[in-house]
Amino acid sequence: MNFFSNGLTRRRRSAQLMQRAQPGQRAEKVVCGLLFFFVLSFLTVSCEEPDFRNTQFIPVGEWSFGLTGYNITNTNLEYYSNYTNFEESLKGTIEAAVDFSHDSGVLIIKITSVSGMDGLSANKYTGVYYSSYTKSHMLIANPYPYIQKDKYNEAEATFNVDNVGTHVTFWGSGYSK
Repeated sequence: MNFFSNGLTRRRRSAQLMQRAQPGQRAEKVVCGLLFFFVLSFLTVSCEEPDFRNTQFIPVGEWSFGLTGYNITNTNLEYYSNYTNFEESLKGTIEAAVDFSHDSGVLIIKITSVSGMDGLSANKYTGVYYSSYTKSHMLIANPYPYIQKDKYNEAEATFNVDNVGTHVTFWGSGYSK
């Protein structure tokens, strides 16, 4: 009987070990692991920045808001503000157009003339930001306090997407064509 009981005990242990490592259970663990991997991969991929290409878009047109406006061509920018006790003007050549997204960016301009805008001088560089662009409406802002740079590469490093929140204190209600 001892022989029989030892054989039975061995069979029970073998059965328990087989239960722990049944192919079905291993397959479940593999499937769960793969499912976890795919969900994690999907979340990682969906959080990546979309493939964005800088088209160097220039929002050409005559954009106005009350007594303030911008005349923008493919090569020049003119800003004017004609309020009673507050007149400003800025003219410059567009040296670069940098897109931040499909509807926002900055125009880096070399100032050719300026009036009423303390802190800006001719032959220096500044930026004019725009956002929420459509064919008939957009928000436009000059950096304030006014910022200028002596060299183009300094302006390019300064007027970028990372500094919009620092440079733009007020977008206004928007400019229309």
